Amino acid sequence: MDRERARQLVGNQDTTSLKNMIRALSMLPALNTPEDEERLAAAKFILRSRNKSLKASINRGARLG
Repeated sequence: MDRERARQLVGNQDTTSLKNMIRALSMLPALNTPEDEERLAAAKFILRSRNKSLKASINRGARLG
């Protein structure tokens, strides 16, 4: 999944909203539709990419300072 497709599925949500979406969709996965599963994967993808970019910016700041 790429970033554009993930953003189309979940919209421009803040981190807390994405975490809540992941929590809700993970509670009873047997009830999820295929669209819900795709939305869950997209939310996880976006959070992972945000965490990676945050860690990279923190590391750059530590090297500069």
